[in-house]
Amino acid sequence: MTIDHDPLDAYVLEVANLDGASFSEFGVVFDPSHASPTMDADGWRCWSVYTPVQGNGMTGGIVRVDRRQMVVREMERHLGAAEWVVPHDGAIIQVVAPPVPDASEDDLPVASELRAFRIPVGSAILMHPGTWHSVAFGESESVTYSFAVQTALSASSWRRITGAKEVRVGRGAAEQPELS
Repeated sequence: MTIDHDPLDAYVLEVANLDGASFSEFGVVFDPSHASPTMDADGWRCWSVYTPVQGNGMTGGIVRVDRRQMVVREMERHLGAAEWVVPHDGAIIQVVAPPVPDASEDDLPVASELRAFRIPVGSAILMHPGTWHSVAFGESESVTYSFAVQTALSASSWRRITGAKEVRVGRGAAEQPELS
């Protein structure tokens, strides 16, 4: 093994503040505090970014969910692509319904098939292609999470659930208080 420098020599690397201009050589900075949401609904906001990845579109985003009643009325899915979901600053509750083999655009999520899972900080989920999912809920507070999905394979649309007008989620969901 050949060492081309004195092992006691060191290069001091300064840590730079992150901004779009200084990071542009390496990628894109995504900071929702300096942008308007791409989606803004009742109790949640989403900042999405689209960028090419190896010739295919990739979308990812940051979602900020306010503390709100855990009720699901509609869900979305991506028939041709899996989706990552990663909580940042608090546990999230992710409601899902199973993917349907040979699914068509007319299929709808069925209330009796929904499941809710707690995803703690430090964990992530990768949902199978076609898995129905709602916007996640903060377990006990407002939280932020991120997602990523390959858009070239992932046509998506929100659909109403069938079998019930809504599904309430959580411990003692039937007694869940109304939030003001």
